[in-house]
Parts: sequence; C-alpha cells; structure tokens
Amino acid sequence: MDLQRYLSLLNIPNKERPDENAFPVWAELHGLPPAYLAMDGPDPLRDEGYLYEKLLREARVQARTDHYEMPNWLVQFPDLPTAGRAGIELATGVRWLLQVGKYTL
Repeated sequence: MDLQRYLSLLNIPNKERPDENAFPVWAELHGLPPAYLAMDGPDPLRDEGYLYEKLLREARVQARTDHYEMPNWLVQFPDLPTAGRAGIELATGVRWLLQVGKYTL
C-alpha cells in the first residue's frame, strides 16, 4: 500500500493535511526529546519513519531506529529468531531512551 492510498483511508480533509499534529514531519522538531522508532517491513508508514528519523537528526534531536522485515506483532512469537532479536532490541531502545532522555525545558 502506498502513502496516497493510506491517506485516503484516513479520510483527512485536504485543508488539514499540513497540520503538524497529524503529520509531525511538518512540525518544528528542534528541542524535542530523544526518540526511538521501531519499524516493520509491511508498515505503510515505514519510510515516513525513516524520514522522521532523518529530520530529527537534522534538528539535532537524538534518534535511534530498529527495523524488522516482519509485522509489528512479531514479538508475540518468541520462538522466531527475529522475534527474539526484536524483543531484545526493543528493550534496549527503551533503556537507551531512559538513559539519554533526561529532557529539561
């Protein structure tokens, strides 16, 4: 599914599409706390996740990503090698956020 098809399913009126609350890639990102993004292969917004990471880094926001070629429910099947790795990486990503995310205004 491409982004245009996905957006049509959301049924967002054209006048609201530039809204940064609906599309954070249009928001001012400087000063945001660190972000951890875990994306899966079949997600129609996976590429937007990578774009968001790029924009965060350009805004000097610490960002970290992990990517899995399986659906996001893969951690429910711990016997799969990818699921085991994903569980460890997700926990590591959250730990990283807790360590670097001491955000102050």
